[in-house]
Amino acid sequence: MQEQQTNNQSQTRGAGIPACDGRQECPPHATSYQTIISRLKKLGIQWKLVMLTSGALTWIAYLAAILGIELILDSLLPLPRFWRMAMVVIFLGFVLWFGYVYIVKRIMRDTSRNRVAAYIEKSYPGMENRLISAIQLWPELDKSKYGYSVAFIEKIIQQAYQSLSSVKAKKVLLSDLQNLKRSGLITLGGAVILTAAMLIFPAALVNFGKAFKAIPQTPLEMLAVSISEVSPGDSKVRHGEDVQISAKVTGLIGEAAQLYYRNEEGTWRTAEMASGQEEVGSRKSEVGSKEINPKSASDSIHSIILKNVTQSFEYHISAKGEKSPTYRITVIKEPVINRFQLTLNFPKYTNLSPQILEPNSGDVTALIDTEVKFAGESNKSLASAVLVFDDNVPTTKDSTTVAEVAKTSVERPKSQIKLSVSGGTKLNGNFRVQRSGKYYLLLTDTEGITNSKPIQYIVSAIKDKEPQVEILKPGQDIVLDDTMLIPLEISALDDYGVKTVRLVYRVEGQEKKHTVALKQLDKPLESAIVQYTWDLNKLDLFPEDVVSYHAEAEDADNVSGPNIGRSKTYTARFPSLMELYEQAETEQMAQADGMEELLNKQEEAKDVVDNIIDQLRKSQELTWKEQKQIEQVSQMQEQIEKTAQELVKQMEQTAKEVEKNQLFDMETMQKYQELRQLMEQALSEEQKEILKKLSEALEKQRLSDQEKDLLSAKFNQEAFKQRLEQMIELYKKLLLQQKLEAAANQAKELAERQSKVMEKADELANPKSEIRNPKSELQDMAKQEERIGEQLEDLHGELDSISQEMEQQRGYERVAQEVARLNREARDNQLTQKLQSAGAQFGQNQPRQATNEGKQALSGLKNLQQGLDNALDFMRGQNAEEAMAAIQKAIREGLYISQSHEKLMGKTNQMFSGNEQQYIHSERQMLNSLAAGELNLAEATGMLANSLWDLGKEQMMIDPKIVWTLNSAQDAITRSARALEDQKPNLAVPIQMQALSDVNQAVADLLSSLDQMNMQMSMSGLDSMLEQLQQLAQNQAKLNEMAQGMSEQMRRQGQTPGMEEILKRMAFEQSLIREATERLSEKMEKMAQVLGSLQDVAKDMKEVEGDLQKGKLDQEVLDKQRQILTRMLESAKSLQKRQLSQQRKAETATDTTYSEAPQSINPELLKTLKKLDAEMRSNDAENWPEEYRELVRLYYKALSEKAQKK
Repeated sequence: MQEQQTNNQSQTRGAGIPACDGRQECPPHATSYQTIISRLKKLGIQWKLVMLTSGALTWIAYLAAILGIELILDSLLPLPRFWRMAMVVIFLGFVLWFGYVYIVKRIMRDTSRNRVAAYIEKSYPGMENRLISAIQLWPELDKSKYGYSVAFIEKIIQQAYQSLSSVKAKKVLLSDLQNLKRSGLITLGGAVILTAAMLIFPAALVNFGKAFKAIPQTPLEMLAVSISEVSPGDSKVRHGEDVQISAKVTGLIGEAAQLYYRNEEGTWRTAEMASGQEEVGSRKSEVGSKEINPKSASDSIHSIILKNVTQSFEYHISAKGEKSPTYRITVIKEPVINRFQLTLNFPKYTNLSPQILEPNSGDVTALIDTEVKFAGESNKSLASAVLVFDDNVPTTKDSTTVAEVAKTSVERPKSQIKLSVSGGTKLNGNFRVQRSGKYYLLLTDTEGITNSKPIQYIVSAIKDKEPQVEILKPGQDIVLDDTMLIPLEISALDDYGVKTVRLVYRVEGQEKKHTVALKQLDKPLESAIVQYTWDLNKLDLFPEDVVSYHAEAEDADNVSGPNIGRSKTYTARFPSLMELYEQAETEQMAQADGMEELLNKQEEAKDVVDNIIDQLRKSQELTWKEQKQIEQVSQMQEQIEKTAQELVKQMEQTAKEVEKNQLFDMETMQKYQELRQLMEQALSEEQKEILKKLSEALEKQRLSDQEKDLLSAKFNQEAFKQRLEQMIELYKKLLLQQKLEAAANQAKELAERQSKVMEKADELANPKSEIRNPKSELQDMAKQEERIGEQLEDLHGELDSISQEMEQQRGYERVAQEVARLNREARDNQLTQKLQSAGAQFGQNQPRQATNEGKQALSGLKNLQQGLDNALDFMRGQNAEEAMAAIQKAIREGLYISQSHEKLMGKTNQMFSGNEQQYIHSERQMLNSLAAGELNLAEATGMLANSLWDLGKEQMMIDPKIVWTLNSAQDAITRSARALEDQKPNLAVPIQMQALSDVNQAVADLLSSLDQMNMQMSMSGLDSMLEQLQQLAQNQAKLNEMAQGMSEQMRRQGQTPGMEEILKRMAFEQSLIREATERLSEKMEKMAQVLGSLQDVAKDMKEVEGDLQKGKLDQEVLDKQRQILTRMLESAKSLQKRQLSQQRKAETATDTTYSEAPQSINPELLKTLKKLDAEMRSNDAENWPEEYRELVRLYYKALSEKAQKK
């Protein structure tokens, strides 16, 4: 029994199907194999279904396309019957062939297990033929024909099973599915072709199926001739019409049918008829309106057209003895209009005279509501005459042509106007032009005959043009300036007169449009010019708001109007401070780059001159090449001058724009103007001298003169180059200062805008508020808060950039740290988030909560503004203080050099008074010692010149001429040292006197610069402190008003928890005012500018702050606040008086006279001494530091006395 069971299992395995005894469990590999076979069978069925579906769609697509093409060819071409039959046979052949290729062959395709497995292995190469091996090796489990290991086969089957579990049918059948998609698209294309053929030729399919229609079977039937379907038979036609006669003739081969016709009682005439259906198919007889249906290709249609039939006639058709019945064509005469004329009466508002058109001219082109009078005469008596209007053309504009109207063929209901008939033939009537269209004259005679082909005329109704409006000025999109005024000039033109001109505008973001009446004319004018200055201050615009506006004009059309003409829409944008600052910064950075480029060009020109001088010294003559180079340098210098002049103009234009928009204060603008003046001065002095010396070098013949002129030109080139370097450094520092000032002004603007929002919020909270639409106002306030928050975030980024730039500038580290601290503090206070929160609450109609957030943000903005103002003042003060300290140090060094040089000069003079021929050893040592001392002084002078040059890059008060004077002194001291080394004191003394004069002149110039800086610092410091003190007083006044109101409310309602919160906020604001007052007090005490100290005021503020923190707000606290405000106002008044006194003093201090210089000593030195003596006696000397004032006085007194003795 076991052996039989084993044989059965072997047979089953041999068949490829795993079999297991029901009493025992199948082994794993058998179950896996059974699953593999089941999965392969299912996948094979899916594969075949996809292939069959794709093939069927392709089969249908090709057949549909072929059938559609054959139907189109059969309908368009008059093909013989044999060809049509061949097309049917070909189509059936395609049906069978494509059916075999795309359906039968796919049904027969092998989808066995091995084939499906191979197909899967193709899509999954990673199986490495495991699936195919499993199927092929399964029978070997029992037979072991090739000696394979059973364990190996079972392992292969298990691996194939595991691999098959990850097989996806979609991936295996991917290419077949793509073919299916492609077949669907092809089927869609074939369906489109077939559908198009059926829609264009509805009867094509039926005619195509009649290709095998039966034909005559006997020769007699084929040779018999018959004539039928004669058209138009008996009929009436109008005079001059064409008549088409046709008939169906069968059995006529190789010949044409004949038409026999004659007039009444005339002779018969013949005409040969043409055969073929194409000339008569689907046509209509114009007389009888009888349609002639197209015939099949087996019928022969014979036809002929008789042109311009004017007489009645009889006719019949004959062919090979066969004759049709005789028919009659009767010609009738129609009534026609012989002559007519139209008169146009235009609307009254046009003031146009009536217009009479040419006779028999029926086309009308006129304004709407024009009255048209008709007068005419017919050829015969009429029973009626009607003007028939075919209003099938929509109302046309003036640009519509008669030809365009005549082309319109859309049928619409016709309106009629009956004309009066008098005397049987005379016609009269009128109509009004209301719309464009066509019309004709329908005449009916007394016999009831009408004119069948009346002439159609065109009515072109012209709508009165709207006025042409143009805004001449400004005529473009603009950015508003500080005046907020727009001078408008508007032009309005109209054919028949302008009556009204107005301005229409809308603030973007608001739906409502507003109108401003500009001009109302009692008597319309054809042209009008309106000038109007539009003041936008009344609109209460918010920065970055955009106003779009256009002009409108109405004409005097009271019929279809009034017509309104509109100009092009322009915009006026209210810029924010940040935009204006960015624009100014861009222009100024471009100017700075221009200076850098100018400096590079000047360096190139200087190098050329240096090269010429070197060549001149080597060759001892000025060659033609050097002359050309000098000319080239002259051209370069002229180009440099031209570029510099353009740069000066740009700076002047930028200064005007900045001043117009009031971007910076007067001090900054003054510095900017001084920079421009420095450039102009350099152009007027150094540049002209350079060109002059270069020109003289070309003209002179002596080598020494040429070299001298070139050296002079080189010196002036160097001087101009140094001025440029100084300007560039000063300009960069000024730009950095402007950035900080711009940030401070932006913070101030944001605080002012936030203050306006809070004022409006307080007004909305007032029950007596007159605001009509609170919700709309709240939405506007929400948008404003959001925009303030966005701009504050931009300001944070700008402050980060400013602090980073300042950190890289020497001397600005403290200012950079302060700016970074202020910015960080504002961010820590979350001002932007508070503004956004306030905006969101305003948008949700929660003004009370929004006001709390908004006022906190306002307080933070004011703190930021005050801090930036203080940082700016510190920066200016620090610059001035450092510069003053540097100048004072330079004065000390200059005085030391002057004193030391004077002593050396005295000793040299003593040596000079002795015997010049012979010097003993000690005298020679003395001369060498004097020479060494002079060399040391020369080195010290050079170091002083270099330090002043570096200082001049930071302060405009340091004139480069001071540095050049010191350089000249250094050169003179060096030359005197050489003379002393050569033991020639007689040569050294004059040189020493010139050096002493240069050093003294430099010290005098430094003292003058120090005096100017003292005066400027005093004036600018007073201005700044006065402005800050007034602002603090305003803030204190507002806080006092708030405290007074809160006190009255507490007396009425008692103290509530909400009031405690308000008192704490008031205490916080009092602390801010106190801190700012303490900072200001320290500055004032240093300058001793105010009567009385603000420290006492700050102490009182501290006490009020503590009372408010405790919730105390009684009469005592209110009295303290009033006392604080009074003392602040008194301090401001005292400071203002001090400022006026300083201004008066500054005006009188410059009036100084100088005496004539004596001739006993060096005139230049005496002039310098006298100038310094006069300055010492002026009131300006009071501003000098005490420790230098007395020292300078004693020193120059000694110099003067010594000079007088000599």
